[in-house]
Amino acid sequence: MRTFIAFRIDTDNPDEFLTKGIERIRKHYYESIDKNVNYTEKIIRYKNIGAVIFDLEDSPLLWKDVYEENNFALITYAPPTNWKRYCNSKDIKKAPGELLNYLVNNPHKSHGFSAPTCFATLDKSQEELNIYTDAMGFSRLYEYRGENGWFWSNRAGALPLLAGEKAEINKDGWSNLCAAGWFIGNNSPIENVIRIDQGIRVNISSDINQPRKLLDDGSFSNLVSSRPKESIDYENIAEDMKFNLDSFRNLWNLPLIVDLSGGKDSRICSAAVISSGATDVEFRTVANYDEEVNVAHRLLKKIGLENKHLIVNPIAGNDSGKVIKRSIEDRMKLFFHSTDGDCTPAVVQNNITEKSLYTYSTKLKIAGPIGAAAKPLYYNTEKRVEKLERLGNDAALERLKQSYFKYDSVRPEIQNKTIESISAVLQKGRSYGLRKLELLDYFFIADRGRRWTPQNNHIDRYSVFFSNVFLSEAMNLTIDERLNNEFFKGINEYLVPEWHGEAYFKQSTEFDERSHKKMRLWQTSDKEGIEEILNNPDIWNEYFDEEKLIKLWEDAKNDVLGAYTDASEKLFYRVMMIAHYQDYLKRVNHHISK
Repeated sequence: MRTFIAFRIDTDNPDEFLTKGIERIRKHYYESIDKNVNYTEKIIRYKNIGAVIFDLEDSPLLWKDVYEENNFALITYAPPTNWKRYCNSKDIKKAPGELLNYLVNNPHKSHGFSAPTCFATLDKSQEELNIYTDAMGFSRLYEYRGENGWFWSNRAGALPLLAGEKAEINKDGWSNLCAAGWFIGNNSPIENVIRIDQGIRVNISSDINQPRKLLDDGSFSNLVSSRPKESIDYENIAEDMKFNLDSFRNLWNLPLIVDLSGGKDSRICSAAVISSGATDVEFRTVANYDEEVNVAHRLLKKIGLENKHLIVNPIAGNDSGKVIKRSIEDRMKLFFHSTDGDCTPAVVQNNITEKSLYTYSTKLKIAGPIGAAAKPLYYNTEKRVEKLERLGNDAALERLKQSYFKYDSVRPEIQNKTIESISAVLQKGRSYGLRKLELLDYFFIADRGRRWTPQNNHIDRYSVFFSNVFLSEAMNLTIDERLNNEFFKGINEYLVPEWHGEAYFKQSTEFDERSHKKMRLWQTSDKEGIEEILNNPDIWNEYFDEEKLIKLWEDAKNDVLGAYTDASEKLFYRVMMIAHYQDYLKRVNHHISK
């Protein structure tokens, strides 16, 4: 659990204000769950501006979190994963100093840091602080304008704690979560806590009469703007993936564990790792579907790595075969403590322990988020393309409404708020010159993709699709290129030619294998916890229609949902989250009220 905080304090007594604020953050994040956590705390400050880094003492990150030289300092939460492009020596020990010098000598250059990236520089001679993010805004950075200053953090809950101001629920943000499944645009779970946009540098002067500035160096525009091309340069994409992967590995020097399913995304992640020559690696397949496990096994057997295949099976807690999980209440407390609520329903269905919050993994996890940036995610058939193209510039919004508003149990006013949030994202896409179906591809990179959890809450997890070359090439694909699947095949064949011709796994629509394995929410120990929530509608009926939601639950238990089984399961996890979020805010505000 790593925490980054930056500040400009506008009071006459910044010493006392900062001391009290940091103490509240310390007590909430590092002493309220486990009082025996060994952590470090470093503060770099000049007058009323500066930054703080909390980290665990046993952090395996080799990059120095604080580096100082003359009048300059570099305070790093997440170092750029393509750091070797800016550091000539390629030496991890020298890299923080080299990056700092690069920034000092190139103050106005478009940097194009790849995800995840978040760090700050302090210039005492100019009395200013700058906070840098990656080009696609994947690494979290939130902002809060308090009564006594400006505050920034990778943790939404840290901001009211530092400001000493009561944390309130952001109803617009939670409308997004309940209706679509994530916090859209710059929404966060907490009122007045704003998610910083992509590719932004925050510039802060110590002069309280000067506004903070959000500076756009054009790096995000470089990702999403279309450009002329003659052909797809698979070599350039694959080599950039490998270069960034190598840079990321050098930040940690830990063995790798790579997700390998039967699909496109994880196959390229695995292929990049194999092509890089990494040997200290294990390939992990979750046994949701038997044929998916078989596909992964065949791929590894073709290159003689089947002995490095780890198959993870759901574990039942008793003879009934029902999957036993920690209670919903306990899980929500820990997940919200880790993410401040900015996570997705796919995350909270899993188990979690107190220990996992305060330990780094002994292996670097490589998975496939953002790969969908190159897929026809919202228009997967020629027939659908024809229908959407007839809608012109209304196509993107209409298709997203079809994709995300599948439940009549979500109140209409909650869906309408979310449609407004989606419309705002699409309007920004138009400002980059994008039109019609291009806006759907933009929407994934600009919003849905960058909110992908749990990866964007962990700096020790990585996807080879964080490559800026991949993202810019993906945005430049034609509709036909997305539909024919040649893009993924071309990258894969460059990386691991032996996998040519191996078919991808396709989930059967005739047989619900996950339900057969008793893995659905209503078949697990979560059933009792959800029913307790449903019996207390006052904690969720602002967002959901009581009668329709309870009817949906009965249909789920009776196995009559059919094609809507997956979607309905995710909906109940959203109900779980909103039902417990006020409890989290009470825990935050407990420190403030004291």
